[in-house]
Amino acid sequence: MKPTIVVSEDGMFSSHPMSVVEICNIFCAALTGAVQDIRPNYKDDPDKDKIDKELFDSLNYSFSKCLELTFPEYELHPELTEEVLAKEDALLREKVAALPTEEDDGK
Repeated sequence: MKPTIVVSEDGMFSSHPMSVVEICNIFCAALTGAVQDIRPNYKDDPDKDKIDKELFDSLNYSFSKCLELTFPEYELHPELTEEVLAKEDALLREKVAALPTEEDDGK
């Protein structure tokens, strides 16, 4: 018999003991399925990119908050995120600068 899982404001309960890995896999599958169901609903929306970004940011915030609440002893390092974003931006600028221009094409 498969376990029954109940999620409420008070927490999560299951009819059978489950490992943390099983719980994480179940929630990941459920969340992935929900997001994959939502995205096609706005695929033709002119604001699709903005909606995707908001959805991504919402998930990112929720995952970060989950880690923060679950492991308060680990200090989060937002400055590392800023450093990574700055490095990514620099790499993207280098790639864009290396792209051929209209002048290179003889136009």
